[in-house]
Amino acid sequence: MNSKGLKYLITIGVIFLSIICGASAIEKSKKDSNEQAVVYLQSELVSFCRETAALSQTIGLLDSARHATVLNAQNALLKCRLHYKRVSFFLDYYFPHQARVFNAPAKYEAEEPYMEYEEPQGMQLIESLLFDSNPVRNKGALIMQAAVLKESAAGLPMLLYNFSFTAPGLMESARIELIRIMALYIEGYDAPFLKSGIDESAGALLALRTIVEIYASGKEDAKLFKQFDDAIKYLKAHGSFDAFDRLTFLTQYAVPLEKGLHCFIAQNQWYTSSCSQLDYNAGLFNGEILPLESHSNKLTAVLGEKLFFDKSLSGNETRSCATCHQPDKFFADGLAKNKDINSDRPLKRNTPSLYYCAFQSTQFWDGRAKDLQTQIVEVLNDQHEMNSSAEKILAAINNANYKPLFARAFQNDTTKNFTVHHAAKAIASFLQTLAPMNSAFDRYVKGDNAAMTALQKQGFNLFTGKAQCATCHFVPLFNGSTPPFFNKSEYEVLGTPGSENFARAKLDADNGRYAYFPIFFYKGAFKTPTLRNIRKTAPYMHNGEFSTTQKVIEFYNKGGGDGLKIKAEGQTLSAKPLGLSKKEMVAIDSFLTALTDKK
Repeated sequence: MNSKGLKYLITIGVIFLSIICGASAIEKSKKDSNEQAVVYLQSELVSFCRETAALSQTIGLLDSARHATVLNAQNALLKCRLHYKRVSFFLDYYFPHQARVFNAPAKYEAEEPYMEYEEPQGMQLIESLLFDSNPVRNKGALIMQAAVLKESAAGLPMLLYNFSFTAPGLMESARIELIRIMALYIEGYDAPFLKSGIDESAGALLALRTIVEIYASGKEDAKLFKQFDDAIKYLKAHGSFDAFDRLTFLTQYAVPLEKGLHCFIAQNQWYTSSCSQLDYNAGLFNGEILPLESHSNKLTAVLGEKLFFDKSLSGNETRSCATCHQPDKFFADGLAKNKDINSDRPLKRNTPSLYYCAFQSTQFWDGRAKDLQTQIVEVLNDQHEMNSSAEKILAAINNANYKPLFARAFQNDTTKNFTVHHAAKAIASFLQTLAPMNSAFDRYVKGDNAAMTALQKQGFNLFTGKAQCATCHFVPLFNGSTPPFFNKSEYEVLGTPGSENFARAKLDADNGRYAYFPIFFYKGAFKTPTLRNIRKTAPYMHNGEFSTTQKVIEFYNKGGGDGLKIKAEGQTLSAKPLGLSKKEMVAIDSFLTALTDKK
């Protein structure tokens, strides 16, 4: 072999060895990062275990004669919560059932459709018991809950035994946790009495920063770490829950951090998505992070709009969907209750706006329909609303005018005769378009600093802070679709009176979801509706009895039905008055105006 050939072979060999060494180095780097992540989480889990043990011991010392023992227990719970938020991103993502043991809502919840209900447990329940008017009377329940917490936490470090991380999985857990911080933690969702959400958010962000730094590879990530540091610094410097400027935090710190984290993940090609409901390519506040399940195409929506206004679909051909959901009234009707199609008798409940109805996992005030199509079919067949039938609808849509439109809209469907389900699918497709997200609030969070007034900004910070409205009306949809996945609707028992005359208040007789699912904690429970365009869709509540948003705010400020002394069994709304001043209520009302879409 000549010298030229030998040099060539040597060169190839060097390249080959470099590739092998490089691959080996990458694998070693991955292994090192995974080991560092395990070491970090192991340490934090042990710390959380220690705090649960301290909480259990402190609760055991509760004494009605010594008020300091109650304060000690509340402080021990606070420490527990702060340590938990350093590992919550990991537990909620990889071990959600264990996470529920520690931080489940302090109310009964049903696992549908099997209706296996889950009892309240963990730190949120402990908080509600510790902040009761007489916490010591709950000592037995508190001791039991603290013991479960302590025993469950003791087994957490074992979760990491032979546990294998992947960078994409950890980064997705960070993304989901960031949504929780933005839409739950800073609003005080899981610590309404301690009001520790700002400090907890700082701890959660610090944990995310630590994990991201473990997997970071170069100086080009310095901007991302500065975004983390700036956000954490702002939270720590402005830790007062009631006074915290959430609008500034979200727009100047959290949203830029969200974008920075997305870029970091994209650069490293650490793509994974365990939840089809979330679109990580979009931001939380641009309306696209929550992709709608498309029923078809634009042609289907056009057909659906035509059907929406067609009275021939009703039994006596006097009513269309638009009769009760009028576009000029933001797809509501302006009435307390509309009328029966066959008489002057009022319908059972108020007509809700259809704006953003596609962003809910269930439909109707009682959530009895699993999706829009089911809801539409039920309304068409309901004897009081549309009073139609399959035969009537078939005759209306299988004619010379509609058949070509259906054929184009459902061109991949081999059905010769279109049915009520095709019509419902088309109408649902149209309803999905009713989500403009172009209100003053939307424009502000997207960078238009002049979109909201100073009073509206104050109102948003009260809405998401002191008034705790956002613990049920979650941003950015301002309905009961619960973050971070927005795939489950919350039902609340408010103790709504039968009229807005609070001096003579009596509990409304409507049992809500209980009529559909006769489970005790659903008695008087209703789905939390969106507040978007609320200033244009009066009157309010499921019975349409509140004529103004001011009256709604006053009702919540008083502590709901319990606050009005018309005790509702199982009220989920805190009976403790919010303590809002008249000026603060005016500010919140002004913010609600900023949720009105531009038509």
